[in-house]
Amino acid sequence: MDAVAQAAQWKAAGATGVLAPAPWLTGDGSQSAAPLNADQSARSGAPVRDEIAAACRRLAGSGLDCHLELSLDRVARGAAPDTAASSWLRADPHDLHTDPRTPRVDLFTRRIVRAPPGSFTQAWARRLGDWSRCGVAGYCFQAPQHLAAETWRDLVFALREMVPGVTLIVWTPGLAPQDLACCLEARFDWTVSSLAWWDGRSDWLAQECARLSEVAPVLAYAGRRGETRWLAAAAVSGDGIILDAPLGANDMLGPIAEWRSKTRLPPVSCMAMGGCAGRMTAMVRAQPGKGGGMLALSAEGDPGAAVEMSDWAGLLPGGPCSGADVPAALRAPVDKLAPAACALWQWASPMPVEFLHRNLAAALLAGNPVGAFEESLCESHRGSRRLFG
Repeated sequence: MDAVAQAAQWKAAGATGVLAPAPWLTGDGSQSAAPLNADQSARSGAPVRDEIAAACRRLAGSGLDCHLELSLDRVARGAAPDTAASSWLRADPHDLHTDPRTPRVDLFTRRIVRAPPGSFTQAWARRLGDWSRCGVAGYCFQAPQHLAAETWRDLVFALREMVPGVTLIVWTPGLAPQDLACCLEARFDWTVSSLAWWDGRSDWLAQECARLSEVAPVLAYAGRRGETRWLAAAAVSGDGIILDAPLGANDMLGPIAEWRSKTRLPPVSCMAMGGCAGRMTAMVRAQPGKGGGMLALSAEGDPGAAVEMSDWAGLLPGGPCSGADVPAALRAPVDKLAPAACALWQWASPMPVEFLHRNLAAALLAGNPVGAFEESLCESHRGSRRLFG
């Protein structure tokens, strides 16, 4: 089912919008979404701005906004001049077709130079500004490490000059610290975590979220992990959630979203986590005297993970838990967790958090809402996601 057909249900679940791939024309024979003509619709051949405007109007009728996902570091070979000026493109170093080491994507696309001239940022700012005037609420930029810091800084500045309220997400799962550095100057609104690859025990996720929070607030990307424990982990570890799971995959989505929308948590940089075999994994986002929460998780197949609060007592707020606000299914057991289960403790105060839904994914967002998209755009590219927030 496409995002528009399910818009009312996603809205009822707490979504604020949908994030979908840009519906531009791509090249033949490639699995890449790199544009052949960024101004032409892949579905109809009409101007893409008309399709975007129609999509935004339809989803606005359900109270959902539209965000577009795009990567600016590649274009299809033979791309239209307005999509890729020759001065923006890297030169091919050799005959790609005779070198067996050539990645398949390089046979069908060309890379943009790391620091393209000012005409690159000006052209993209004008295009995205025009789409924003058609109703797009914001953009999610993939592969940020392939463009220079000054390119992102200039693009973000120019776009905010045209559209002051635009929301800008930078896609950061798996980025090394040195790759993340290119995002520091641009002042994005959101980063995205690697929760989808977390093993449910290691503390690298907390370290990543702390790094990301130096750039912008963190959206927890849960991938297709729609089980209750992963939804709860996303709600606790992020200031929003991105979830690649179908609508109705878990009835706990709504209650968890509602809980998060009413709950104030300390900065994600304060988060700690860890665990060991036979005992719960704890995800603690709390500060003594400032409230917060703790999530306990158990592994799949674990016959009974012991609930040990004492190991984390030094990180927890004093006073009683405000458990009445926690969804009933997540309220803490006395001593053990069932396999693949979770439990939640809360010391929190109200703070508005919004919910975002992405085509084939979902995301929980605080702050500016993120938008939704219509059927034609959802069909135009593979891999689009729905968001909740």
